Amino acid sequence: MKKTSEKRVIKNMKMKIIVIILFLFIGTVAYSKPMNIGFTVGLAVPNDDISQFYHYVRDSLKVAPDSTRVGDYLLDNATSVGYILGIKGRIELTNRFDLALGIGLARFNDAQYSIVPAVGSLSLDTSFAKIQSTTNIVPISAGINAYLLRSFINLYVIGDVTYNYISYSYDIVLKNKPGIPITNSTSDSRLGYSFGAGLDFDLSLFKINLETKFNAANIIGRVGDEKQKNYGTITVGIIF
Repeated sequence: MKKTSEKRVIKNMKMKIIVIILFLFIGTVAYSKPMNIGFTVGLAVPNDDISQFYHYVRDSLKVAPDSTRVGDYLLDNATSVGYILGIKGRIELTNRFDLALGIGLARFNDAQYSIVPAVGSLSLDTSFAKIQSTTNIVPISAGINAYLLRSFINLYVIGDVTYNYISYSYDIVLKNKPGIPITNSTSDSRLGYSFGAGLDFDLSLFKINLETKFNAANIIGRVGDEKQKNYGTITVGIIF
């Protein structure tokens, strides 16, 4: 346990050093060139592993990965569409390339888990407990916008490296005690990436921005059997 904890601390230190070096470089570039600032809002569509509660319960009881049965009980989970808010900055490097910076908040707050009796135990319409799991991901990103078209309509593709702060919280309602241990997780910091495409409509005073991206939040720094957390985003914004 101690060795695992030490390895986790070392990984987090390495990631923080990488992020500090990256942003020192970005700061040097940004100091010498003007930056456009924008604000975005949109939908975030998660994969099934954004919330870790389901896996914690299953793994703590040594249930097979392909099974939802825990003794005489079944775990039923579903992760809903969330939302994302963001602030982005752009620094023009050339006519075809911009340095793209950003920070955001992706929130998935409607992942519900019903603990119900398995077949042969009690009635399937009886729920022993409901757990609502909230996952927050704060991505800090740096990447490149590569423009395919730049006029009144700007068409571009984007690729980012991201530093993600991930936190979880659980709201638990028990009707009685089904004997399933509930383990809260701690906050994590992970390196990831994102890529996608976007459109700007240049209205002279400001630009209307539409963007869609695929985001992988924890490619580097995962511990043990931690699942990969991916989500897609569709955003609309305004850039000054």
